Amino acid sequence: LGDWKYQLGDTKLTYTDSYYSGGEHGGGYNMKEEIHLCKAGHFLYYDQSTVAAGGTDVSGYSGSTSQGHGSWNVTDKGGSFVLKLNFNDGTVREYSLGWGENQELYMNGYRYYRTWEGDYAPDCF
Repeated sequence: LGDWKYQLGDTKLTYTDSYYSGGEHGGGYNMKEEIHLCKAGHFLYYDQSTVAAGGTDVSGYSGSTSQGHGSWNVTDKGGSFVLKLNFNDGTVREYSLGWGENQELYMNGYRYYRTWEGDYAPDCF
């Protein structure tokens, strides 16, 4: 449990996914999720998604939203570890945690990139 808190504290976790199909009626999506985890126990959360459908004149867009600040913790649920985000508005998000073969971080089965330095450092206030 302590190792997870050490590995995740003062890091920015980023997940991205995109898909585009070409052609006249093509479409696709682009999504990005960022979780800034600070050792002090608080976090920032951002997600942004863009969806486009149809030809060149038809598109839909869902803009970037900041979902506020809150506190985070890692809990042990029967031998598996879970990152728990407690948003200030009462929303709770949980992510099951795991490591890949080369120490890649997986949350809920999806790969997240861990960064902590320079331009990719977390925004810990």
